[in-house]
Amino acid sequence: TGIDDNADAVAITIDSSENVGIGMTTPSSQYVTRLVVGDGSGTEGITIYSGNDSMGRLEFSDATSGDGRYAGGIVYEHNNNALRFNTNGGNERMRIDENGHITSGTQPAFSAYLGGNQNDIAANNSFITVNFDTEIFDQNADFNTSTYTFTAPVTGRYQFNSSISLNNLDSSSNYAFISLVTSNRNYYNYIGANHMDQDDRVLLPICILADLDASDTALIKILINTGTAQADIATGGFVSNFQGYLVC
Repeated sequence: TGIDDNADAVAITIDSSENVGIGMTTPSSQYVTRLVVGDGSGTEGITIYSGNDSMGRLEFSDATSGDGRYAGGIVYEHNNNALRFNTNGGNERMRIDENGHITSGTQPAFSAYLGGNQNDIAANNSFITVNFDTEIFDQNADFNTSTYTFTAPVTGRYQFNSSISLNNLDSSSNYAFISLVTSNRNYYNYIGANHMDQDDRVLLPICILADLDASDTALIKILINTGTAQADIATGGFVSNFQGYLVC
C-alpha cells in the first residue's frame, strides 16, 4: 500500500509484511525492516519534538508490563539539556550534560589508603600485602577493605596507581620492592637501599595499565630484602594509597 503526498512521490509505504517505509517503497530491502526512513539519496532523520521542560525518549522494550517496557533507553532532558543512556530496567548508566561532560555512575573506580601504620615490615625476602583498609571512594563497590583487593566486574584494561611511604628503612637492606599482583601477572618497581648511609624514609610508586578478565583481582604487596624488620608503612597525609579505574 502506498500513500502519496503529491503526484510524484510515495510518502509512506506499508508492504505485505507490515514493514513501513517513509520516503521509500521497499522497506523489506533493509536489514532492520519494521520502519525505514529515507530512500538513500540525501540526509534523513527522525525528530522527537518535546516541550522545553519535558523529555524526549527512545525506549527499548521486551515486555508489555513492568520495567521490561523500558529495559533500555535514550532520554533527552530538555529542562537541563542533558542526554542520558539507560539499561536494565531504565537505570541510568551514562550522562552527557549541556557542556559535554560525560559521567557514568557505575564505571569502576576506587581510591583507598592505609587507616593506620603497618609497622615493622618483615625483611626476609617475602612479599606481604599492604592493608589498604579505608576508602575515599569506591564507585561500583569493587574494592574490598577486608582483603585489600580490587575485583574486576568486567573484562577490560584497568589503570592502577599506588604509592607506599616506608619510614625508617634499614640502610643495610639491599632492595625494597612494590608489586601490583593481579590474577594474570605481577608487576614490579623497586628502590635500592644499600646506597643509603643511614636509615631513611623512601617512597615506592607504581603505575600500571593492566589487563584483567571479569572476576580477576588486583592488590598491592611489598618486599624488603634483608636488614632489620623496622620499616613502617606510613599513613600521614594519605601518603600510602592505592587507586584504580576501568579505562576501556
